[in-house]
Amino acid sequence: MKARLLILSLFSFVKRILYFSPQLYNIIVFLPLLTVFNSEASKKSLRFVLIFFLIIIATGNISLFFSFLPICMLFIYKPSFENYSFEATLKKLIYLYVALSLYGIYQLFFGFTSFENSWINSGLGMIGSENFNIEKSIRPFSTFAGVPEFTFFCALFAYYFYIKKKKTLLLTSIIMLMISGSRGIIASTIIAFTVIYFLKNNSYKKMLIKGFLLSLIIFIGLIFIYPLIFQFSYDSSSRVLVYGTFNGRIFNWIELLDKSSYLNFLFGNINSTYTELTTDNLYLNLILKLGIFGFIYFYSFFLNIKLNEKSVYFFTIFLGYSFYADVIFSYYMMFPFFFAIYSKK
Repeated sequence: MKARLLILSLFSFVKRILYFSPQLYNIIVFLPLLTVFNSEASKKSLRFVLIFFLIIIATGNISLFFSFLPICMLFIYKPSFENYSFEATLKKLIYLYVALSLYGIYQLFFGFTSFENSWINSGLGMIGSENFNIEKSIRPFSTFAGVPEFTFFCALFAYYFYIKKKKTLLLTSIIMLMISGSRGIIASTIIAFTVIYFLKNNSYKKMLIKGFLLSLIIFIGLIFIYPLIFQFSYDSSSRVLVYGTFNGRIFNWIELLDKSSYLNFLFGNINSTYTELTTDNLYLNLILKLGIFGFIYFYSFFLNIKLNEKSVYFFTIFLGYSFYADVIFSYYMMFPFFFAIYSKK
C-alpha cells in the first residue's frame, strides 16, 4: 500500500513532464489504474458493480461508462484495503508528506516551474488553468493531480498526527491544508474534526449522521446566507456573481434543474437531457444521471463500513466534499479515500 500511495502521489508530476508529447501523455494517463489490481477481489462487490453497470445502461449513460469504471474497480477490490494498517502505512510516508508539503510551499512563493506552466496551458489536464490561479494567486498542488488531491493528502496526515498526538506536525498539516486551498475539503475536514472531537460521546452512527447534517446545513447556508452577508452584486450579462465560482455553480444547478423533468429524478437520464460529466455536486449529479433509485443504490455500497472514529472522520469528509465536487470521478482522490476509510486502525 505504501508503494501504491507513493505512485499516485508522484505519478502526475512525472506525467506533466511529458506535456510536449500529447500522444504519449494520453497513453500513460491510464497507468495509475493498475495500482488497484489485487488478488483479493470481492464477489459480492462484483455483483454490486454488475447491477450498477446495468443501471448506468438503463438510464441512458452508456457514453459515461468509462467515467464510472475507476470507482467500480475500487468497489471490486475493496478487500485489499482492509489488509493494511492506517497508522503503519502513514508512518512510513511521513518523509513523503514533508517533501511534498515543502514543494507545495515552493510553488506558493516562487510559482510553478516552466514545465508545470506549460502543462497547465497545454489543455491536457482535466481542469482549466484558471483553477490553479485565482486573482494572480497561486493555488499549489505539489506533485498531485490537482488542488483537491493535495488538500486531501494534508487532511489524511492531519488525522494521523491527531491520533498520534504529534502536535507540531498536526499544526503543519493544518497550515498545509489552508495553503493548498480546496475550500470544499477544508470545510469538510473542519466538520470532520468537530464531529470526532466534540461529539465523541455519541455513537459512531450518530456522529456520522450529525456530520452529514452539519455539512448540509453549511452548504445550504453558503447558498442562501453568504451573498446576503457580503452584499455582492449580480452581473446579469455573465450570470455570475462577482464573489466567485461557487455562485456560478449555483446557477448551473438551477439551469440543470429547470431542464430536468420528474422522470429524470425517478429514472435518471433516460431522455439525454443531462450529458455533462460533472456538476460540482455529486448528489445532484448521480440523481440526474441515475435517478433517485440509482442514487440510493450507489450509496448502499457504503452501508457495510465498519464504523470507528477513523472511518467516521474520513467518510464525513467524503460526504461533505460531495456537495462541492463530483469526487468519485477522480481516481487519485478516491484511492486514498478507500484506503483511509477501509484500512485497519
